[in-house]
Amino acid sequence: MTFFTFAEQVREGILQWLETHNIAVDEIHLEEPPRERFGDLSTPLAFALTDTLGRSPLDVAKEVARAVRPGGLVAKVGYAEPGYVNFWADPAALADATIGEALSEGPEFGRASIGEGRRVQVEHTSVNPNKALHIGHARNVILGDTLARLLGFAGYDVEIANYVDDTGVQVADIVMAFRYLAFDHEKPGVKFDQYCGNEVYVRVHEQVQRSQTLRKLRDQVARLIDRHEGDVAIFAREIASRILKEQLQTCWRLGASYDALVWESDVLRERLWELAFEEMKRKGTVEYMEDGPHAGCWVARLTHLPEFAFETDKVLVKSDGSTTYVAKDMAFAMWKLGLLKSPLKFREFVDQPTDGVVWSTSREGVEKPFGSTDLAVSVIDVRQSRNQEVIRIVLSGLYGEDTAHRYLHYGYEVVSLSRSTMEKHLGVTTDRRYEHMSGRKGLYINVDPFLDLIRDVAIKESRARNPQESQEWLEEIGERVALASLRYAMLASDRNKIVVFDVDRALDVTEESGSYVLYGYVRARSILEKAGEKPSVEGVDGRLLTTVQEWRLLKAISKFPTMIERAARDMEVTGLARYMHSLTTYFNKFYETCQVLDVADPNLTGTRLALVKAYAQTTENLAKILGLPLVQRM
Repeated sequence: MTFFTFAEQVREGILQWLETHNIAVDEIHLEEPPRERFGDLSTPLAFALTDTLGRSPLDVAKEVARAVRPGGLVAKVGYAEPGYVNFWADPAALADATIGEALSEGPEFGRASIGEGRRVQVEHTSVNPNKALHIGHARNVILGDTLARLLGFAGYDVEIANYVDDTGVQVADIVMAFRYLAFDHEKPGVKFDQYCGNEVYVRVHEQVQRSQTLRKLRDQVARLIDRHEGDVAIFAREIASRILKEQLQTCWRLGASYDALVWESDVLRERLWELAFEEMKRKGTVEYMEDGPHAGCWVARLTHLPEFAFETDKVLVKSDGSTTYVAKDMAFAMWKLGLLKSPLKFREFVDQPTDGVVWSTSREGVEKPFGSTDLAVSVIDVRQSRNQEVIRIVLSGLYGEDTAHRYLHYGYEVVSLSRSTMEKHLGVTTDRRYEHMSGRKGLYINVDPFLDLIRDVAIKESRARNPQESQEWLEEIGERVALASLRYAMLASDRNKIVVFDVDRALDVTEESGSYVLYGYVRARSILEKAGEKPSVEGVDGRLLTTVQEWRLLKAISKFPTMIERAARDMEVTGLARYMHSLTTYFNKFYETCQVLDVADPNLTGTRLALVKAYAQTTENLAKILGLPLVQRM
């Protein structure tokens, strides 16, 4: 019985009043009033009923307020101009219920069941295996990993996939460098993925731009990789595998894990696209163009769909027979949803530090139950929104709207670098407020060096506060602070807004940072350790929590199950990050104003101690979903 129960009791009271008037509504909208004096929940229902009842919103609100009787968690009902009905929760009853659930359910507190065991695949990361992950890629990894964690906590059976685009010119550049241009195959002291992305890829790209001969060679190498022909294709897979394993080390450091790696070269080799293509031709969702700008191509017809405002049809197969990016993605989408009989096989690729084996597509593999999910979520930045829309349109034409709705594009804006970061940390002068990152131009910050930078700063701060601690302890704390700082920065920003990343701002350990959240938890753990006893549910008396700070903290904790359910239904993790910040803020204000230990009334001590434990438990559960590694001391 938390805030969710309070809201349900409010709805039940309103429904009973509606039934007496034989009024049916699609939804009873509840919202939190802008000021505490207007209660804990409010409804604008009266405005929607003025025409039905022929009365003013305020008159309707007055009647509702008189008719809905307090009871359970509802302590008081009132109204406010111009026509809102307001509801107040019973602080003592809500405190007893919330603290009781948090302490008794522990790690299960807040868990939802809306997934009902349905299978969902979350595909994220999908970085070309020719370079290391930079900060922009980190946003994809962190969003995808957090969404997967959230859906698992909400009752879904989650499968995590990473699509490895090992074909095309990006990998061809690296292959050409090592096989034809006599580049060193490694650089001592530098991770292989960083060496390939920072030096090899950039230098080869520059050479290719200046040489038509190299451009032709690169195209030839790319075709051999696509067709899986000869030693070049074998060498390309070896190089890509080596880079991918380095990338996975970074992803694990970010807290992510995977179930399956699907290689594009395997998708092509096993003719997954051909299966999809035959299905599309059979059902008439593609057309061969005899003339016009797309003569000789197979296209998805889109210009006749005014609701989508496509100015041209989408080419799926070029006149030379090669498939486009969106065509390959189409076949993969159909595989995800079980719309194609899967020819893909898998083998063990590498052991993860904490989550078992990562499986990889392979000709020599075995059948595994990957794909064929009830819901497929693709975490891809907004630059691919139109291609993702094409996939949904074609799926709708093939199988209907219900199937198309099972394929979701989880879009997000890109990460850019601030002018200060460009000039101070990259030595690049710019007159713009920010610059988009570009691997080809060398404008980016790789994840590992950036985490190292934050870690070293955190180590320095922790050493000043804990001079007696070992270097090993300091490094562990520093690593956790670094990860929390980066993950929180990526999660707290709206997905539809560009993240202008600033290194110095990310290193700030004041409010709105991962460090701020960690420090609130450290304070709570300190109180619990000093108490030397485990808080007891039996000793809780909600009537003793009478201060504003206690009530605000308690109410924030009580909203946790509601926040989880809402976030899972909306598939939106940003609200959880902001909720965690506000929860920490309420706890810090409680910490600064309410004595927990050494107070005269032992019952008050026990109740406040239980409230601290409820906050700590909520933070632990929330941190596991957001992937923030908590610390006991800083």
